[in-house]
Parts: sequence; C-alpha cells; structure tokens
Amino acid sequence: MATMTAGQPVLEALEEVAQLIAGVPFVLGGSAMMACRGIPIEVGDLDLLVDADARHSVLERVPEATAPPSDDLNYCSAWRLAFRAGEMDVEVIGDFCFIDGGRRLTVPTRGSGDVVAGVELAAVAPWVVFYRTHDPVKASLLKPFTSAREIDEAAASMAR
Repeated sequence: MATMTAGQPVLEALEEVAQLIAGVPFVLGGSAMMACRGIPIEVGDLDLLVDADARHSVLERVPEATAPPSDDLNYCSAWRLAFRAGEMDVEVIGDFCFIDGGRRLTVPTRGSGDVVAGVELAAVAPWVVFYRTHDPVKASLLKPFTSAREIDEAAASMAR
C-alpha cells in the first residue's frame, strides 16, 4: 500500500468515488496521486483516468456529472466529466491526452498496484512525462518514484 499524506477530505472523497463508480476501471492521477504517495502537495481535485469507452458507464453511475467547458488547446482527451465527491471536485477523463512538442501523448489508464481508500494509483512514469512540459516542479517531485528507463519507455509508448 502507498504511503499516505493525503488529507482527510481527499481520503473521504476517494472512498466515495470508489463506491460511486464501482465496476468502471479507473486510476487516480494528478496531484491527488502524488499526495497519496507521500508527496506534500496541495490537492485541487481528483483526476480519474478511464478508457474513452467508459463515458456511458460513468454517467449511469453518476448522472449529475457534467461536461465542463474546455478551450485549452494543449489537451486532446476524448472527453471529461466533472462532479463532487465529499468536499472535492472530481474530474473523470476519457483517454487523457495532451500535446507535447506537436505530438499527441496519451496517459495510459495502467495502474501501479498501489491502492489508497479503495482507489488504484496511476503508474508514475507517464505522469513524469506529462509534468515535464506542464509542471516541471511536479515532475521532479515524482522522479524518485520511478526510473529513467521507465520514463523513457512511457514516453515512447504514449505517442499516438
């Protein structure tokens, strides 16, 4: 099990999310994944990564989820849905994709095997790849949790 420094609101929201969308394969990424690994960081929301074909299943389980507007051209995900769990905003992202140097890179929904509050944490290396261009400080905080080889392999496999 991962070391946890995520605060009580995060843990309670994770438990609620695990119940709400039970049966839909997903992993936790972003700052919440980092906090659940023991990295002292502020968690703004819960980023849940799912395959693109899970949209209907998520909406069946969380009918109040809405599609937030997006005008950020650095992202090319299939879709996004947002809802609240406890005190936290939750964003479910279908095939999380971003632009890096003109390339489309998709963060896999592969988990790490680490589970916190019933939720599997995303693999670290793809998030290092994402944060290298979007938030270098977060990338450096995550690097001790993976290897250079894993980061290189993730970067190669994420290109579409």
